[in-house]
Amino acid sequence: VLLRAWLQWGSDCLTRLNGMFACAVWDAGKRELVLARDRFGIKPLCYAVTDSGVLFGSEPKAVLAHPDFRAELDAEGISELFAQFGTRSPGHGIYRGLREVRPGHLVTVTPAGVRALAYWRLTARPHADDVAATVGTVRDLLTDIVDRQLVADVPVCTLLSGGLDSSALAALAAAAIGRNGGRLASFSVDFPGSERDFRPDPLRPSHDEPYARLAAAYLGTLMLSKKMAIVAGPLGHLALPGAGLALGDGFSISLGGFPFLGGGGVVIWVLVIRTKMQMEGPTAVVFFTGGGA
Repeated sequence: VLLRAWLQWGSDCLTRLNGMFACAVWDAGKRELVLARDRFGIKPLCYAVTDSGVLFGSEPKAVLAHPDFRAELDAEGISELFAQFGTRSPGHGIYRGLREVRPGHLVTVTPAGVRALAYWRLTARPHADDVAATVGTVRDLLTDIVDRQLVADVPVCTLLSGGLDSSALAALAAAAIGRNGGRLASFSVDFPGSERDFRPDPLRPSHDEPYARLAAAYLGTLMLSKKMAIVAGPLGHLALPGAGLALGDGFSISLGGFPFLGGGGVVIWVLVIRTKMQMEGPTAVVFFTGGGA
């Protein structure tokens, strides 16, 4: 589909695509390489300019595997790790010289050089709708998106925290699957002693587990909850006995291939692995998460 659309409209086809994508297109006639990423940057795409050309891949490790690129942190990369906890500046790849194609952008590589261009931007317009119309529009948009993502030839499930985002997506997915006689499976994670040890903060003002159970009961999902104990050892060693996993020396904690601080990404990664092990059928699984909202 993408190749045929590119032959028909060139890079203008990007504005016609619906969904998540990352692609690289080489035009031998023009001697031009185009790297492009979906509007919200759901699919990753990294690149690095070298003396002899451009390295690119869907994850940093693809670029890091090339001998022309060295995994070095500079002052900017260190500030990203420590000052922007759990996030990165759009386009920045932490490592010196590593870049990401920004969401809604394309990068052209020609003998004349490398240039980044925006093919889509979110525009702000006056909001004149009343509450009822706004609710209806948001519901229609989310319903359409969820219905599109439910088209899959592998099992579908949701990671349910009980928060607004994950609960809304779970509700729409459960309703759509229920219309076809199915039942949505939902997964959540908790930690031994969390009821005793939980301390609220601005990002997490309340304990998730009770709300996840209430949401699952109300929506009628098949809820599977897992308690995990994370045991920190020497640098590069992480054990998760509750998940039946031990990550030995040399394990690199990364999020989307990028180094990061904090254990939240590790917990989600382990939950996804355990979910895939418990779901019946093919090993591949389509996940709905609150981050998608």
